[in-house]
Amino acid sequence: MDSFHVAFHFILQNSSQPLSVTLTVDGPNQFLSGGSYTQQVMPYLTQATPPLVSVSLTETQFYVQSASPGAAAAMQGLELVTYVSAEGDSLVINVAMNGDVSGGYSFLGGTGGAGVLKPGLNTIPFPSSL
Repeated sequence: MDSFHVAFHFILQNSSQPLSVTLTVDGPNQFLSGGSYTQQVMPYLTQATPPLVSVSLTETQFYVQSASPGAAAAMQGLELVTYVSAEGDSLVINVAMNGDVSGGYSFLGGTGGAGVLKPGLNTIPFPSSL
């Protein structure tokens, strides 16, 4: 099965709320797991990120939530790295995030392609080469 290795990153600006993100695939594509299809959840850039409370991955949804950072929190950052199936010419993904969150994506493995994610439906064109 053809696939793309993609990183989704999110930064929550100046909030005492936990960082919570849900990515839901809309269409024929799916998140891939098992075998050589590994996932990573890690801090993004140099942003402080409290410990994770919950991580869930299904074929159509990737959910992650950090613990509450406390009142003195500044920016929090998370990066979700996974594989998606390469059906069609784009990935349509519904993004739900809390608070003042900025998001983006980038394709890994030399395939190129990066962009911004906004709340709601996002159409992410696949790079032209696998």
